[in-house]
Amino acid sequence: TILAGELTGAFLLTALDDPMDEVNEPAIIEIDTVENGLESGIQKKIITIVDNDEPPTVVLTINKQTINEKGIGNSASVSATLSTISSKDVTVTLTKGGTAQETADYTLTGTILIPAGEAFAQVTLTSVEDAIDELDETVVVDIATVVNGTENGIQQASTTILDGESAPTVTLEVGVGNNGSINETGSGNSSLVTAKLSTISGLQVTVTLVKSGSATVTNDYTLNNTIIIPAGVISASITLLAVNDTLDEVEEDVIINIDVVTNAIEVGQQQQTVKIINDDLPPTVRLSVGNANIGENPATTTSASVTATLSTLSAKDVTVTLSKFGTATETLDYVFSSSTIVIPAGSLFGSVT
Repeated sequence: TILAGELTGAFLLTALDDPMDEVNEPAIIEIDTVENGLESGIQKKIITIVDNDEPPTVVLTINKQTINEKGIGNSASVSATLSTISSKDVTVTLTKGGTAQETADYTLTGTILIPAGEAFAQVTLTSVEDAIDELDETVVVDIATVVNGTENGIQQASTTILDGESAPTVTLEVGVGNNGSINETGSGNSSLVTAKLSTISGLQVTVTLVKSGSATVTNDYTLNNTIIIPAGVISASITLLAVNDTLDEVEEDVIINIDVVTNAIEVGQQQQTVKIINDDLPPTVRLSVGNANIGENPATTTSASVTATLSTLSAKDVTVTLSKFGTATETLDYVFSSSTIVIPAGSLFGSVT
């Protein structure tokens, strides 16, 4: 109101303080009507209210410490909460880490948008089901940047995805096609021994073997004690290799069983047998006597050793049956301690008298 006799009149415009971070705001003042005067053109004035509030701080949380890989409970809420309501949209950009792999193990959007006037917003972290047995895996979420707000210190939240798969089963196979046998030497003197999983695992599987049978490890064959199946691989093999020797011997077998399995389960009782076929010829036998002449008189040498000697050692007992002839008559002129000479396995000779 401009009083009579005065040229001017005034009123006071006072800004109201609030805790909200907001853009500077204009207050526009125009003349609506004039009583006892005329508006000079269009009168309009603008006063800008300058905001003095700091942007809100942001806190990040996940509402579950663990989630399941599948079924009920396979998701968690990731929330961004403001210290105070803002009149601006607040955009929180996330970074994701941990042992879990995004897309393969879980899904989570990369930003959280808190609309103006809201105190918080949230997005959903959902686990991805797979058929792989694996360790429990962690998802670690950090704040990368905040638009129209500031991170409250260093914000980091995490949850653990609990694996929902059973360990795979394991079977044992041998790679021989000749009636389950291998040669002692030359071509075909080895066989693959394979441990195979029912499904790929996210963990390394170790299969420990136990070996038995008539064949002797090192002397007759070589074979490692363990098969290691790396994570992400369905099977692995080691080689059973026959050891060449010069012994004539019977066919020998290698019996392979699973002793223990780490990160998998043996199907029933796994056992495989491989025969080692001998390729050595029997040794030749040479006969000799210790004395070419013996006397009838007890005062002289009255006996002689008859010895059978092998050309090479044998893994079998060698039996030499003797035949006797000549002008001397058995029992009347001489006697033998035995009509056969037995050379025990592993010996070069045997004798009778």
